[in-house]
Amino acid sequence: TLGRVLTIDEIKQQLFSCPRNEERITLPDARVEQKALDFREGKKGTFLFFQHLRKAGGTNFCSLATKNLPKRAQPHYYCMPDMAWSGNKNAGYLHSWSNEEIITRMKTSGFRIAGNEWENFDVTRHFDLPAVFATSFRKPLDRALSQFRFECIEDRGCRIKDVHKWWETRNDLWNVYTKTFADPPVGARKYFRGDEFAKERRDFMAKAIGTLSKFHIVLSMEWLAYGGPQVRSILGFDYVSA
Repeated sequence: TLGRVLTIDEIKQQLFSCPRNEERITLPDARVEQKALDFREGKKGTFLFFQHLRKAGGTNFCSLATKNLPKRAQPHYYCMPDMAWSGNKNAGYLHSWSNEEIITRMKTSGFRIAGNEWENFDVTRHFDLPAVFATSFRKPLDRALSQFRFECIEDRGCRIKDVHKWWETRNDLWNVYTKTFADPPVGARKYFRGDEFAKERRDFMAKAIGTLSKFHIVLSMEWLAYGGPQVRSILGFDYVSA
């Protein structure tokens, strides 16, 4: 081992060298850059919409935001403004609030970040918000094991100590990335099992990829050490070592 963090050039040239232009498979840039610019310039009412996937670096991202945003612009509970909106009953449930309510409450409070953790991203309307959109990913197996450790090994209400038995009880953690960004209808759980629903799963995955293509920044927890330039250029954050 080198005993140090790889440089960007080492990653690009030695680990992940890009194929020739004519061999690349990519998507057109679907991001609305004006929204990111408005956020960086501090336009009133604009904010950072963070889709928080459990055990995928969301808490670290919130810490990063709190180091860069003024105190008055930070919700008091882990970057989730709806804790205050709901009278301290719920946090991270932005799918349950209309765009009009979110816009009005964010502008009135002066908050500049809104975390959505416990509900899917609403593809039909959330992109209409005056926001820059961000999320963070983690290897699915690592994310699931971290959830098991958090709940069961650290005794947070879980009594199952066998990870295999625990996993069979947690259908809510299966296909999290696809479900979060495709926002399938209620009752769609059956489509995630069985060969007969392969087309439906492909459609959901395509929708999720299309959603993510509109996010301004998608960080990978395993590569956060190299995310500084993107965070700085897209979000305008000066402190990027959280």
